[in-house]
Amino acid sequence: MAKCKQQSGFTVVELMVALVLGLILLAGILQIYLSTKRTHTITEGLSRLQESTRFSLDMMARDIRMAGFVPCGRPQTTATLVNDADTFWWSDIFEQPIQGFEGNVSAFPSGPNFTGRVESADALLILRGGSKVAAVDSYAAGTFQMQRSLGADWVEDGTLMVACDPRHAAFFQAGNYSNGSPSSLSVSTGGNLPGNCSTDLGDPAPATCSSAGQPGTNYSFGDDAQLVDYKAVIYYIADSPSGDDRSLYREYLLVDGSSNIDTDPEELLQGVDNMQLMYGVDPDGNGVAERYIQANDVTDWSQVVTVRIGLLLASGEGLRDAAEVDVETYRVANTLIGPESGSEAVTHAEDRRKRYVSSTTVSVRNP
Repeated sequence: MAKCKQQSGFTVVELMVALVLGLILLAGILQIYLSTKRTHTITEGLSRLQESTRFSLDMMARDIRMAGFVPCGRPQTTATLVNDADTFWWSDIFEQPIQGFEGNVSAFPSGPNFTGRVESADALLILRGGSKVAAVDSYAAGTFQMQRSLGADWVEDGTLMVACDPRHAAFFQAGNYSNGSPSSLSVSTGGNLPGNCSTDLGDPAPATCSSAGQPGTNYSFGDDAQLVDYKAVIYYIADSPSGDDRSLYREYLLVDGSSNIDTDPEELLQGVDNMQLMYGVDPDGNGVAERYIQANDVTDWSQVVTVRIGLLLASGEGLRDAAEVDVETYRVANTLIGPESGSEAVTHAEDRRKRYVSSTTVSVRNP
């Protein structure tokens, strides 16, 4: 009778050793995976932030380059007809088309919404002509005749406008736009807010516009004149409504002539802790910035030829190790921003976010 072949297998000890080795190997692989995932999360977050930062800085740069823009260059004389223009933050395109504000100052412009504004951050005001440009055929008795039909939606009654030719420019509120053949547009004489103090587009300002002014001669814009809509925008830092982040905001002036003057805030970029600005001034008029100073030290904004923008950006929460918080000090446009427990006047939160500084310098083309 044949004997049964003896069967053999793993012992309990061998199985336990194999399981332990497998767990060790699995733990190593898991550790590598978690480390790789964390690195990927940090890299992806910073990459997105950098991409958004480049986009936002590009938008700011375009507005800065256009500060003071009117399509006729730099006319020798100007007139402002808008009622009480000297009381508005948005009306001084001919004298101060670009203006900066330091954080924590009482001179910060009143009127924009500025909900949740970060008081330690700087802000930048830009006044300029917009994109709706039209050629004028003639001007008489408060009405411009255009050289062609511009379409029903070119502008609406109450739009703020600048009229200019190579010699003279005037800032006013429009009324009675008519899309005829050709189109026509008037200097508003009533019913719109804020309205105009005169229909006299000459220089110096009419007596009805300023107690110090003298009656001007009504300027005759001819077929070398152009009209352009008016834009006013402020960039600043405020708390983001989506969480505990801070964001870069852009706020537009809204004037439709039929309601109160308002602004429209637009959140451009989340994760911006702070913005600091420096201004390159050119006292001798050679077009080159001789030195960079803060807004409080600028005595003549027409001398500003460049703007240096510095942003302190912060990643999403928790990218540092659990026991690590950010206590570094950053130099942003020559301003030191340190941790809350430090001695710097401008501070950032001591949290687990990753931070870095992004900066650029932009030339002002129409100072």
